[in-house]
Amino acid sequence: MFENCTVVDGSIRITLTSVLGNSVTAPISQTDLDYLSSIRVITGCLVVTRLHFAKDLSFLGNLESILGLPPQECAGGTVDYGLLVNGNRNLTSLSLSSLQQIGNPALVYTNPILCYAETISWPAVVAVSNIPSRAILNGNVSLCVSNGLVCHDQCNASFGCWGPSAADCLRCAGFRYEGVCRPSCNTTRLTYGNTTVDQCLPCHPECMDSCSGPLASQCARCRHFSINGACVERCPTNTYADAQQRCVRCAAVCKDGCSGGGSYLGQGGCNDCGQVVRPGPSINGSVVEKATCLSISSPCPNSTYRTSPNDIGDPYFGKQVCDRCHPQCKVCSGPASTDCSICVNVRFGSGTRGECISQCPVRYYAERTTGGCMPCSQQCDPTRSCRGPLASDCDQCLHFNQSTAATNTTNTT
Repeated sequence: MFENCTVVDGSIRITLTSVLGNSVTAPISQTDLDYLSSIRVITGCLVVTRLHFAKDLSFLGNLESILGLPPQECAGGTVDYGLLVNGNRNLTSLSLSSLQQIGNPALVYTNPILCYAETISWPAVVAVSNIPSRAILNGNVSLCVSNGLVCHDQCNASFGCWGPSAADCLRCAGFRYEGVCRPSCNTTRLTYGNTTVDQCLPCHPECMDSCSGPLASQCARCRHFSINGACVERCPTNTYADAQQRCVRCAAVCKDGCSGGGSYLGQGGCNDCGQVVRPGPSINGSVVEKATCLSISSPCPNSTYRTSPNDIGDPYFGKQVCDRCHPQCKVCSGPASTDCSICVNVRFGSGTRGECISQCPVRYYAERTTGGCMPCSQQCDPTRSCRGPLASDCDQCLHFNQSTAATNTTNTT
């Protein structure tokens, strides 16, 4: 009848008639009582009287509430009781370890060897206070104590207990975990002690082993990653996990996240960039091996120019790229040596469309102000260079060197 039942809409009365049976019902057995173990709520009341073969009521160990709603079937004199236990010859403990609420008064009496009942603080479980609940004329309290039939040391002595185990405490001296009182929650993995309800409550799911509270920021260690002191299952967008599994913000120039803290494109840096500087040799002779990322609004650095590769085979196809100038260019608008607006060394040719070269060719000199290659004097040997525009700046004269000719004349005289 009661197998797998969790709520009884009415009352349960276990009396001598139930135990002995009659012409209508068979005698009750321990197996029959075990069917009551799933019950959590009784809307009416509970009576147990003259159940002489029972040592405790642990078959009702999951019972949490006796509501005491009418119609009542547990009257004792003029009082409607929520819990009435009496005349049970071999009952040593109530063992109602889950019972937290009784809607009407409780009366436990004349159970000759029952211990623990006198310790119970009835106001902790009985909702009404105008009629006192009592445990009287049960087992001799001194004899119970001398026989060690006392509340477990993890019970809060101010509230008492239903029986001998740490699961029978009305309130815990420490914390309750899975129904059992413990001195602390340190021995229970992934719980913390909540002093408001005296319970070991679960840590946040992202905690690795222990915690000081329910929040992801109260884990001793993280199961996956941490960001700003809180544990998370995965690092959010635009962050990456460092060696300590901390989520660190990507470089500001990265787009679509990153795999490391570098401000370059590729492993250990940005997944994508608004603008990328193509790797290659720089004007100082060093080689830039990684593609540096820039924001889309940033100007290209010296020795590079802005372009958008249209060759599908280019690794930077479809991106805005700062491409490398010709090695002779300091500032340029394209890849050729004729695209330089400022040369590294000298410019050969007319205007800004001339070609940047490492040094001026034969018959030309580098003009210091403009950096352009200017022609030597017509008096200079065309197979040689010069130092300036004058005939006196020739490395070698086309015809005669005036100072040399004067010396020869003097010697002849």
